[in-house]
Formats: sequence, C-alpha cells, structure tokens
Amino acid sequence: MYGSAYRAPSFGELHSTNNPVLLGNEKLSPERTDTVEVAFDYRPSVNLAIALNIFQYRSTDIIALVGNQLENSLEQEGEGIELEVRWQASSDLHIKLGYALQNSEDRDDNVIADAPQHTLDATITYEFNHRFSLYTNSFWVLGRERESTDIRPDIEDYVWTNLSLSYKVNNLNLNLAVRNLFNADAREPSTDLIENDFPLESRSVWFSTAYTF
Repeated sequence: MYGSAYRAPSFGELHSTNNPVLLGNEKLSPERTDTVEVAFDYRPSVNLAIALNIFQYRSTDIIALVGNQLENSLEQEGEGIELEVRWQASSDLHIKLGYALQNSEDRDDNVIADAPQHTLDATITYEFNHRFSLYTNSFWVLGRERESTDIRPDIEDYVWTNLSLSYKVNNLNLNLAVRNLFNADAREPSTDLIENDFPLESRSVWFSTAYTF
C-alpha cells in the first residue's frame, strides 16, 4: 500500500504579523508525507488471526520556527512494525493482543521527540451469559524521548487499564466502567514551558445507559 498526504499552512502561519516572536510566511509550502506499507494476514484456524504490518514514511517541508519566522525547514523519516493477534478462545471469551514498534529520526539522525517507540495493548472480552459481559483493556506507552534541548527528565512510561461491565435486557443497555483502574500517573508530553507535562485523568467511574427504539 502507498499513501500520500499533505497539510496546507494555516492562515496564521501564512499571514501572522502582530506577534514579534512568530512571524508568518506567505511563501510556505504544504507539509507532505509519503508512506509505504506491507501487510500480512495469517489465519491458521477460524478462531485465530495474526496480522503483521511493516511501514516506512518520509515527511518533508515540515513547518517550524527559524529565528522568529516560520519556514519549511524540517524533514523526518521513520519505519516500524505493527503486530496483532486475535483469538476466540471460546464462545464466551475473546482476546486481542497488539504491539507496535516505531523509530523516527530527523535529517540529522536525532530521534523524534515525544513519540513512543513501543506501544502494547491487551483486550479481553468475556460474556457471562446473553445479558452480562465484562470488558477489560490495558495499554502500555514506552520509550518517549525529549527534545535534545529539553533538560527535563525523560517522560515516564505508563500502563493504562479500563474495566467495564455491561448488562443488556431487551432494548436496554446499562454500562458501568472504571477508567484508569489502577490510578496510574499517566502524562502526555508538553513543551518545556509546562514543567510536568499534561496529566491524564486519574481513576474515574462512569455509568451510561442506552435504549434502542
């Protein structure tokens, strides 16, 4: 598979004139990304499926600040793999496991900041009967690096787990869910203007109901 995409400069990136530290540039070109991907799908049985994707991409004309003006000054390229296993262990139990590895660098061979090098996820769905079902999902985010000029400690890895119980009767569906079950201190990266990054929500409980007419 081959894909090509672009992002046109925004109005502010083209025409900003009132910000003394960030001036627009009417000569900006669109950012462009080209991706090549090879996918394999193997099903040794009706209950087991294995999918493997291998990809490579290159991004050019990335818009960034040079001095106090925006320019098409950056490039980056990367490659990676994605592996997924889906197993219908029984009529009541379904398991899905996933793993992704990616490595991205700029033209000077610097690792692209903030992007996780490894992600894993595991999902288990169990149906007790035709009314009750239990769903749990965990995912791991690992290996995020800072910009070379960012002196803050490395971004912490985290594991995020959700759990939900569903009840269905006739046209009514009730769902009780716990997000971030183990109350992980999960954070997404920010610029160095924010010292401790962006915290994700702590443990929370959600209840929802739906009725189908």
